[in-house]
Amino acid sequence: MPYLLDIPGQVSFVLGRAGACTTIGRGEENDVSIDDPSLSRRHGRFELEGQACFFEDLGSRNGSRVNGEPLTARTEVAVGDVLVLGRVPVTIGYLPLRKAEDEPTQLFPLDQVRREFSALESQGGRGLDASLNLLQEISLDLLQDAPILDQIAKILARLHAVIAPRRIVALIRSESGEMVPWVAYPDLVDVIPVSRTAVTSICETRQALLVQDRLQDVRVRDASSLVFTAVRTLMAAPLECEGAIEGLLYAEAGMSREPFSKRDLALLATVAHMLAARVRTSRLLLDREKSRVIEREMEIARQIQGNLLPASDPVTDHFEFLGRAIPSRQVGGDLFGYWRPSDRLLYGAIADVSGKGVGPGLLMACLVAYMNGGTRRNPDTAILATWLSRDLAGHTNSNRFATAFLFRLDPEGNWVEYTNAGHNAAILVRSGGSLERLETQGLPLALFPGSVPYGLAKVELGPGDLLFLYTDGITEAAEPGGEEFGMDRLERVLVPARALPLADLVAQVDQAMATFAQGLPFGDDRTVMVVRRTLPRKAGHAAG
Repeated sequence: MPYLLDIPGQVSFVLGRAGACTTIGRGEENDVSIDDPSLSRRHGRFELEGQACFFEDLGSRNGSRVNGEPLTARTEVAVGDVLVLGRVPVTIGYLPLRKAEDEPTQLFPLDQVRREFSALESQGGRGLDASLNLLQEISLDLLQDAPILDQIAKILARLHAVIAPRRIVALIRSESGEMVPWVAYPDLVDVIPVSRTAVTSICETRQALLVQDRLQDVRVRDASSLVFTAVRTLMAAPLECEGAIEGLLYAEAGMSREPFSKRDLALLATVAHMLAARVRTSRLLLDREKSRVIEREMEIARQIQGNLLPASDPVTDHFEFLGRAIPSRQVGGDLFGYWRPSDRLLYGAIADVSGKGVGPGLLMACLVAYMNGGTRRNPDTAILATWLSRDLAGHTNSNRFATAFLFRLDPEGNWVEYTNAGHNAAILVRSGGSLERLETQGLPLALFPGSVPYGLAKVELGPGDLLFLYTDGITEAAEPGGEEFGMDRLERVLVPARALPLADLVAQVDQAMATFAQGLPFGDDRTVMVVRRTLPRKAGHAAG
């Protein structure tokens, strides 16, 4: 039979016909030339006699060894023997004759491979019983409550004992989608001689790969990674579960093993299918645990955020107040609050920090702290906005900012001074039903602080006049078609509801939004703040 010389870093060499000599050495005149200084120029020669192969050292300087033993005479070598010529290992393999209809490299649909498993003829002295016993053992392994890496290592060891590859590797899909080596048996080499192109092709087509003889397929014969690691035959099968590819099982062998068979591939694909379910379950459990941890952390953040909001609304003789925040499922940055630096004056604010998550929530806490300190100095709202913008910018990055509507109220003077720092226009509803929009007067807080001064305005509130403040979770609430609720719809609700108790007025807004959204969940926090000057009490009201 034909013999092969498998040499690291070189294309495998097929020995000649019976009776012919094949020389090997450093010199270019040899049949096999290896550029390595440890070899002599004419190091040795191979000769075929019938079905036998012999090697003779030709007086080389550094000598030759077979399976670790020094060679002193012409010696017969067999498939699987390793010759070391100087420092160069040469593995003896064989080149099996194949039928014309056999292809050295084949792709098989997974369903076909699994379906034909029981019908395939056993090869290499291994019967069907060994395969079935293996699958039963693996089934029991997967039922054990053990770390998944330990389970995979144990399964690969069992599979290795049955199909006898040089190495078998489990590659698992990472969070980024790449196939990365998890476990190898034996765990010898870090390099996985499977091209990324091949891995991608196998996973995308959901097919199993069988390369029975690399040397007989011009497409892979000279692949550098396979030549370097002396891979002769290989197979791979994706770990598929419910249509998802969770990883890949890959097995390889060198010159000393006969090519993998269809039964080997069928067994590998079956084990891969069983293992895929375990990997998928492990991934789902891990994702669920991560979700639980994140949800616990978010719930703590939501509680902290809730504690930053006022416990109750202020009570005065001439004004009534109502503030309310309904958070979305995420931790947002909506804020409203009241601050009283003196018995007479009252500050109020509604704000919306950009973004979602814990970051905006922390910036919201900073804003509350700065409001606590800034309002005690009793500045006008333009100065207060300047201070807040400067202080917030010093504690956040350039893409984090907050829109805010700040006001200062003198309940006895019946006026409201305000600064709109990039926030939604407040809506002033007069008692007679007319509307005014209090538009923005400057950039959001922490966005280019100090570049443009903030504006300042003052409005008087007559009896029954109402100031409605809100965040964009109100006006940007969307219906299934993507249209937003908008200011016009909000104003059409506020005008007829302007004299209702404040809780009923806000309930009217909620109902209008729910009807408009048609069951679609709200994607943002919905925060409102309502200030209304009360109507004078009628004579005799207290006595009645």
